[in-house]
Amino acid sequence: MIYTHTQVGAGSLAATALGIVFLLLVAYFLRTTGRFDEWPRTRIAGGFTIATMLLVGFGLAFSRMTVAVEDGTLSWSFAFGFLRHRVALSEIASVSVVQTMPEDGWGIHGTPRGTLYSVAGLQAVHVTLRDNTRFQLGTDQPEQLRQAIVGAARTDSQAAVDR
Repeated sequence: MIYTHTQVGAGSLAATALGIVFLLLVAYFLRTTGRFDEWPRTRIAGGFTIATMLLVGFGLAFSRMTVAVEDGTLSWSFAFGFLRHRVALSEIASVSVVQTMPEDGWGIHGTPRGTLYSVAGLQAVHVTLRDNTRFQLGTDQPEQLRQAIVGAARTDSQAAVDR
């Protein structure tokens, strides 16, 4: 393995913790007031609970992202191996360190510079593939990741030439 790093999104974890605390407080309140049995029957309360549970689930899923450079590939995934991606190093045309914009946010979504995969911060590695597909991997170690990709790609292409 050439490089592996997991970045934790403190904001996602904090929001998830607040969601869990909120759900526990609501359950405690309803239990102590004797209205717990009524809670699931009301549309607003039930919908709010389901929405909060979904947000907690997404918060946990996007709370960390692992990026690895190994065996001729660049791979990344979110917590629990959620949304795993893999690109052959031989397909990478260029790599650079970039700053994302605050309005780009976190998560997975399109930006003018390609798809952004990020859990925290405003630093990323911008990757352009040979077919002009572009994406950005958010990281708190942008230069180390860039060097790992460039070094591994160089080693991988040299190994192909040596064969």
